[in-house]
Amino acid sequence: MNIAENFPYRRLMPLFTVQFLSLFSFSVLRDAILVLIVFSQINLWGIKNGVLINLVMAAAIVPMVLVSSYAGKLADAADKVWLMRRFQILQLVFALLAGAALYFDWDGVLIFALFAFGVLAACIGPAKYAMLPQYFSERNLGLAIGYVEFGTFLAILIGQSFGSWAIASHWQNAVIVVMACSALLGILFSFKLFPAPATTPVRPRFYVNPLQDAKEMYFKVTRYPRQIRVNLHAIAWFWALGLITSTEFSVFTKYFLGGDGHLFSVILGLFSLGLGIGTWLCAKISRGQINHRYVPQGGIIASKMKMVVLILHHQQVAGGGISLAQFLVQPLGVITLLLIVCYSISCGFYSLTCYTEIQVKSNPEFRAQVIASVNILSGLYLLAAAGACALLQLFFSSWWVIFIALCLNVVMVVRYHWKIKAMARQLK
Repeated sequence: MNIAENFPYRRLMPLFTVQFLSLFSFSVLRDAILVLIVFSQINLWGIKNGVLINLVMAAAIVPMVLVSSYAGKLADAADKVWLMRRFQILQLVFALLAGAALYFDWDGVLIFALFAFGVLAACIGPAKYAMLPQYFSERNLGLAIGYVEFGTFLAILIGQSFGSWAIASHWQNAVIVVMACSALLGILFSFKLFPAPATTPVRPRFYVNPLQDAKEMYFKVTRYPRQIRVNLHAIAWFWALGLITSTEFSVFTKYFLGGDGHLFSVILGLFSLGLGIGTWLCAKISRGQINHRYVPQGGIIASKMKMVVLILHHQQVAGGGISLAQFLVQPLGVITLLLIVCYSISCGFYSLTCYTEIQVKSNPEFRAQVIASVNILSGLYLLAAAGACALLQLFFSSWWVIFIALCLNVVMVVRYHWKIKAMARQLK
């Protein structure tokens, strides 16, 4: 029987829509700022553009480390629907703040708004994923995660494509209106969520020091089973690689592809669309079963696809400024975009396998804290990646930064494969 035949779509749609709208707004703002820095020649604080991009992205990442542990404990101990409604109201407030910053050119306030959206994203993630096992049986859970992951990447696709395209076209007012409307819709759909009560009777203990709180939570959720820890680090690396791709490819697009902001917007869109398709395909093919081979296979194929793109564009383009239409009429341009799609589809197989396993094998009493640990580790990996990219940009071109990241990706997925195989042997 096809697992999708009896899938309760009605139960999924309100949560799908709320999380979609939240990530959409976050992506619009983040990539609008990215394009403002790279293609509008904004010179903030006299910092080099390649370095500034990574520093600005860090403003969206730091909240993942600082507040995720608190958000995870709160999501396990409180009604998740109640939390989601409050988060949506806060999103409207921050959207209006970001809109005012764009309209009046308040650069400092704009960065603060991005930080605030990062806080909301860190809070929504644990509640969102912890709700899924309360809504779906284990048989349907993999497909549910696949749909949510598809929605996640689709929201990023549309958000970053719209945000980057609108700013490249000087449509700041459109960005303001769209962010405000998506926040209002998020509030409305939050009242259609199905109940998701607290899953632990124990009142959580919160530490004042966020790093201590995160440390205590991490060691609690990874104590057993051991696969949880391996998958947490695999997912964290996946997001770090995504950061490198989205940030360094902006510079790569300008200096190696010779394109403009519109071409970069299309590349980001194809990347996110491919990720969504990859997660959905993985969920369909696996039929709710966990197949560890998808992680190394997906990771290695993805690296190969991206390596070909680098080889095809190994020299800087003199002059640049190629429009999207001019890039698309070149056979090499079409091949490049197809390779990027194949790359992102392979990454989708990688990510869904890891997310499904931690959902299935986590203790229900602190499942939200497991997702919070994903956020914290991802934040640390992302900060390390942003710092490394900023440092490498001082000495190397974006071509070499991406090349180094792809080599590391092969090492990481092979290491994952060895660890999972070693654990399987010990269980026999």
